[in-house]
Amino acid sequence: MIGETMDVTAGMDKGKANGLVKSIMEKADSLLGKERPMVHFTKKYDVKTVKPIPEYEKKIMEVKEDLARMGVPYA
Repeated sequence: MIGETMDVTAGMDKGKANGLVKSIMEKADSLLGKERPMVHFTKKYDVKTVKPIPEYEKKIMEVKEDLARMGVPYA
């Protein structure tokens, strides 16, 4: 997801990109204030296929949708 986000924002107007980054950082800062235990890789990914487990993939997609609402121009 990080690579995809970088791809779709490359070449974005600097002012728009700066505003987007500020919005994302404010959201991240508000979430990081909550205590969250570290989750082991095997709780997020199937070690045989190295693909995210459905529950983790759902959370990733929710974050992606949130980023899109904030202005990340996913196609």
